[in-house]
Amino acid sequence: MKVDQTSRHFQTALCRAGHDDRVSTATKCRPGGHDCWEQVVAPPPVGAAPSLGPLAILEAFDHLDAVWRARGANHPRLVELKSAYSTGILGLACTNRDEFQRFNGSLADLLDHMKIGDELLSQEATKQSRDGSLQRFKAWAMASLQEDDQAQAIEALKKLQQIRMLRNHFLHSGASSKLPNSLAVLGISYPPDWGQA
Repeated sequence: MKVDQTSRHFQTALCRAGHDDRVSTATKCRPGGHDCWEQVVAPPPVGAAPSLGPLAILEAFDHLDAVWRARGANHPRLVELKSAYSTGILGLACTNRDEFQRFNGSLADLLDHMKIGDELLSQEATKQSRDGSLQRFKAWAMASLQEDDQAQAIEALKKLQQIRMLRNHFLHSGASSKLPNSLAVLGISYPPDWGQA
């Protein structure tokens, strides 16, 4: 029985660099071959936010609350929920400006309901920081944390304060011109892609 052997032969090719005269030596279309050879390497997208699960922000607050209570026996819960609904919003996807505004408002409300009791602050800090949970948290951090930890806490608090300011920028038309700068501090470009914000 006779077996026919079939083989393939290179007939024609095109050159992306426009050197069709060189395709007869296509084996040199590689590094170190033709001098026109090039490889395009696309870098990963810049600024792509890591994908977090829908409960990530709620888990972060639970973690903060657990660490807070572990730091001292006298520390009550740091985070007190205003309502299950407004907290639940934080686990939903955000696809447009209205949803982002609602999400931001719920997050700002949660920050406003953090409790740092007077007994955890010095008398001087208590006098200076009566208003605002974030101001009280900052006063506690400055008095209670090591210097390296203080700097890290202050940087985080600046971003949390921007979240609260952002709520005001959405609510008050006179402050809307400040919206791009507030978003930028949080790493959100303007105009934002609300689904990525």
